[in-house]
Amino acid sequence: MPGQEEIKRIAATCSNLSTRQAVKGERAVNIDLTRRSFLKLTGAGVAATSLGAMGFGQAEAAVAAHVRDFKLATTIETRNICTYCSVACGIIMYSRGDLAAGEKADLIHIEGDADHPTNRGTLCPKG
Repeated sequence: MPGQEEIKRIAATCSNLSTRQAVKGERAVNIDLTRRSFLKLTGAGVAATSLGAMGFGQAEAAVAAHVRDFKLATTIETRNICTYCSVACGIIMYSRGDLAAGEKADLIHIEGDADHPTNRGTLCPKG
């Protein structure tokens, strides 16, 4: 917490400054900011921010380290039709499990078949 004397000293210093000066430590520094220099500084800031956003930093590697593997990469894709109604929409089923070894396949994901002429990739609430 600053004392009374320090507050008076800072107030006296601030009242003696012109509008183009700022306090740095114990001495006043002249900041001569013209319109041209302001535009240069703003442009440099925008360029630096854009380069950082494009991935020229360590943020991209940190994000890639925390990304999960694609859950359908190790599944078996089976094309079939939905039997919940008489329309018979085309579906793609993704299952995991080795059927050749006698394991029961677990169904992981179901989506509409975009190549099927009936539903063209969409599913109704039943399927």
